[in-house]
Amino acid sequence: MRKRHGKFRHFVKKAGRAFANLTIKTERTARISLLLCTTIVAGSCISVSALSIQSRGNTIVADSIENVDAESIMVTTYQEFMDITSSAENIDSSELSADEMKHVLVDGIKMRREYTGTPYDEDEDDEEVSAEVIQNTAPKDLSDRQITRMLTGNTGTVRVIQRSDINEGAANSGSSADTGNANATVSNSSSVTKNFDENNNYVIGIDVSGWNGTINWSKVKGYGVEFVIVKCGGRYTGSGLIYQDSKFATNARGAAAAGIKVGVYFYSAATSIQEAYEEASFTVDVIRNYNITYPVAIDFEKNSTSERHYNIKGKDLRDILCTFCDTVASQGYSPMVYMSKSLWTNSNGLGSYGSEVASKYKVWLAAYFNRFISGTTPFKIGDKLPSFSFRYHIWQYGYLHGVIPGISGDVDMNLGFFSSQTLLDPTVTVNGGYLYTTAGTTISAMQGVTCLNSLGQDVNPSYVSTTVKNSSGKEVTMAAACATPGVYTITYSFGDAYRGTVTESLRLLVADPADGSIPGCTPTPVPETSPSDSSSESSSDSSSASSSESAASSESTSESTSESTSESTTESTTESTTAPIVAPVADDSVATE
Repeated sequence: MRKRHGKFRHFVKKAGRAFANLTIKTERTARISLLLCTTIVAGSCISVSALSIQSRGNTIVADSIENVDAESIMVTTYQEFMDITSSAENIDSSELSADEMKHVLVDGIKMRREYTGTPYDEDEDDEEVSAEVIQNTAPKDLSDRQITRMLTGNTGTVRVIQRSDINEGAANSGSSADTGNANATVSNSSSVTKNFDENNNYVIGIDVSGWNGTINWSKVKGYGVEFVIVKCGGRYTGSGLIYQDSKFATNARGAAAAGIKVGVYFYSAATSIQEAYEEASFTVDVIRNYNITYPVAIDFEKNSTSERHYNIKGKDLRDILCTFCDTVASQGYSPMVYMSKSLWTNSNGLGSYGSEVASKYKVWLAAYFNRFISGTTPFKIGDKLPSFSFRYHIWQYGYLHGVIPGISGDVDMNLGFFSSQTLLDPTVTVNGGYLYTTAGTTISAMQGVTCLNSLGQDVNPSYVSTTVKNSSGKEVTMAAACATPGVYTITYSFGDAYRGTVTESLRLLVADPADGSIPGCTPTPVPETSPSDSSSESSSDSSSASSSESAASSESTSESTSESTSESTTESTTESTTAPIVAPVADDSVATE
């Protein structure tokens, strides 16, 4: 075996010199990493299939390899490694610190993993987050790193903290803070979509806590409420103690008995991954014996600078939200995040991490227009929706007073945008890919244009807004554009319950009636059918009759198509508005994109 060891080392030295001649001399650690990669690749070439390196202090330890003496094929100490590399690199081993050497070794491991197609995990050689240590540590004693590692699913079954190990305070009957969200108000005149299209599916919902008192759930169901998000508990923003909502059991059972879908929320004041894990563990324990068919949400709000969690933001907030959601998901529930629009997007909240969180979990958005703040008129078809960068599944649009039968006082109002259908990308299309007319003939910006929402349904043209700009980017009217030959851009915008504001553009080509040319468009396209009267454009008497017949045929076809489209649209709309909404279930089998 020693003879083999000598030949192997000789090969490594030669490979090392070859790599050294190909590298930039100032990139010291990079060159050494390449040498280490050479060693590893060489090991693979002589059928060593399980070679890897672990850093332990100042020793490089080769993993155990079946039927092969690890020491016979791999260096075993930093010094031995330097013996191999220093002559080729002209590097004094004393020049490298232990940290530099560790960096070199990790790079080498990564290279080897890339070569063999095995993913590298930064934590796999860290004893604290090893699967064995995590599984042998009580859940209440797990560190932030261990919890995060466990939730990746690489260390076995995800466990939760036993309720007896949670520092729990007395049950809480709620407070006025449970109704509404002090930071959810949005402008009534800006940052909102166009009118909501009636073809989109939505269901009416509410969220309640002990603060709402005794509720007559049969009357609530009779009003048309399809779902309720019930508060199961929270964490005090001062002491940090966890509590259960005093009305959770009554509300969860009462709503379910009345035929209302039940979801859950926990009012968080977590300041660390450990606390978010504790909150999720508590939530799972409280709800495990109830029929939860809507998502389980973490409610994160900031109402005062004195709150223990007020300064949590950015990556720290992301980690807290992800920990809660991943924990409840591991127990079979569909996770969701509730926050105001400002916390989803501003630097005092998630900031740049908003899109990451929104892409992983269901979004419950709190955004209030003034008239829905302790108002008496609920949302109706045709009202505006809040504009938002991400898809939201539930919109808490405000809180109303005395509107819902069976509940006295204010109650939070929600719209649920869930569908059992696979969502599509909204589109704006026109036959041929562009609109065409000749100067002097004005057409509608919607002529031949079809707008489809996320459910593949036609958007009512009255809910589509348009803007027209010339080739210089100046906004003009449609009539002005149709009067002057050139290339124009029409931008279409409409509201979509699943995508927020949808914006797409099409070209408008306006030809010179004299010769058909279009300034700024080369070559000049020739549409199959012109929007203007084809008979008037005929250049000879012989073609006039033919054109008239063609026009009549076109008109007949148009009427037939129009009737067919009208019937189809009517049927589609009728089906859409009468079809039952399928609510999301705990295994997240619906509302997927």
